[in-house]
Amino acid sequence: MTLLTSDRRAAAPARPGPTGPRRATHYFDGLPVRAAHRRVFVLVMIAYFFDQLDNWNFGYIAPALRSSWGLGLERIATINSAYFVGMTVGGLLGGFCSDRFGRRRVFLHGMALFSTASVVNGLAGGFGLFVAARALTGVGLFAMMVCSHTYLAEISPGESRGRWQGRVAAVGYCAVPVIGIAANLIIPLGAQAWRALFILGGLGIIPLALAWRSLPESPRWLVSRGRVAEAEATVRALTGHDVDLSQAAARTGRPPGPLTSLRTIFSRANARPTAVLLVLFALETPASFIVRTWITTLLDAQGMSMRLALVATFCMQIGVPFGCWVSSRVSDLGGRKWPIVALLLAESALAVSFGHVRGHWALIVVGFLLTASGMAVGLISCTYATENYPTRLRNSADGAHNAVGRSMVAAIQPLVPGLFASAGFTGVFTAIAVGLLPAAALVAAAGRRTGGRSLEEIS
Repeated sequence: MTLLTSDRRAAAPARPGPTGPRRATHYFDGLPVRAAHRRVFVLVMIAYFFDQLDNWNFGYIAPALRSSWGLGLERIATINSAYFVGMTVGGLLGGFCSDRFGRRRVFLHGMALFSTASVVNGLAGGFGLFVAARALTGVGLFAMMVCSHTYLAEISPGESRGRWQGRVAAVGYCAVPVIGIAANLIIPLGAQAWRALFILGGLGIIPLALAWRSLPESPRWLVSRGRVAEAEATVRALTGHDVDLSQAAARTGRPPGPLTSLRTIFSRANARPTAVLLVLFALETPASFIVRTWITTLLDAQGMSMRLALVATFCMQIGVPFGCWVSSRVSDLGGRKWPIVALLLAESALAVSFGHVRGHWALIVVGFLLTASGMAVGLISCTYATENYPTRLRNSADGAHNAVGRSMVAAIQPLVPGLFASAGFTGVFTAIAVGLLPAAALVAAAGRRTGGRSLEEIS
C-alpha cells in the first residue's frame, strides 16, 4: 500500500520498532479504517446527536414559550442573540483552549456544560435565568462543536476526510427530526410541556460518560506537544499499524498563545485563506441559522396554526441529515471549494423560491431542499476551514472563523422582526439569497483546493 507523504513521494524506509517494522506515514493517511477507529467515529456521532438536540430545540420551543410567557418577537430575538453570543464565546474559547490543552479535554468539558445548561433551561422560572442558561448552552455546545471539526479532520485519512466528517454528522444530525417528532408529541400536551424538551437535551451526560472513558486524544495534537510516543501508540491502537511519526514531528511546531495565534491567522502568509473563510462564514452562517431558528416562529406569526407550523418545520428539517449525507458524497470532490460554490448558489436560489412559494406542501418541499443545501455547505465549510491551517493553529482558526459566523447571527437576530414587519416573509428570504452570492463569488475566485490531500501537505 502506498502511504501519503508531504511531497507525494513514496514513504521513507521503515525502521525497526518494538513490534517489528515501523512505517513512516502522516498519521492515518493511506491506512484503512478498522473497527477500533470506527468506534471513535461512533462516539463522536453520539456526542453530535445530543449536541444537536440542544442546537435545534429552540426553533420548536419558541412559539410555545411566546404563548406560555406572553413574549413578543423582540424577546425571542433577545434569547436567540444571547445563544449566539454564547456560541461566539464558545467558538473562541474552544478553539484556543483545544490548541493549548488538547482536543479531548475541550470536547468533554463542552459536553458537560451544554448538557447541564439545557437542564437549567428546562427548570428556569424567569426570563433572565432562561437567557443566561441559553447563553451557557451556546458556549458549551459550540466549544465542543468547533473542537470536533478539528478532531475529526485530524483522525481521518486524508483521502476520505470529507466523507467521514459527512457520515459522522449525518448520524449526529438525525437528532433534528428526532427533536421535531418529540416537539410535535410533547408541546401540545400543555402550556409548560416545552420544558421536557430541554430536559431531554440534558441526556448528553450519557455519551459524556462513554467518551470520558474511551475517547483518545488527537495524535496530531500529541505530536505538537512533543508526546510522539503517545501519538504513535494511539495510531497503532486505532489502525493496527506500528507507525513512525518522527518525520511528522520534525515539521510540527508547538501551539502558540492566543494572541500569537490571532496574529498568525491574520498574517500576510495566511491572508488569502483567512479573508475567504471570514467572508464565507460571515455570510453563510446567518443565512442558514435564520432558516433554522426562525422558521416556526415566522410561520406562526404569518398566521399558520401552531400545529401546522410545527409539522411543516419538522418536515423541512428532515433535510438536515439529508444535507449531511449529500456532504459526505460531494465534499471530497473538486478540491472542496467547488462543492461549496455550487451549494451556495443552490441555497441562494432556493431561498428566493421559498420566499415566494405558496401552498403548504410546496413550502415544505422547497424548505426541505433549502435546509439540506444550507446544512451541506455549512458542514463542508467547517472541514474546509480546518484544512487551511497547520496543526498548531488549526482549532484556533476554526474557532475564530466559526465565532465570526455566530457573532453575525447574534447581531442579525434583532433585525429579523423589523425586516419581517416591513418586507414580510418574502423579504426575509430574499435578503438571505442576496447575502449568499458574494460568498460564492469569493470562494470561486480565491479559495484554495484542499480536499483529498494530507493536512501536512496543505499547510
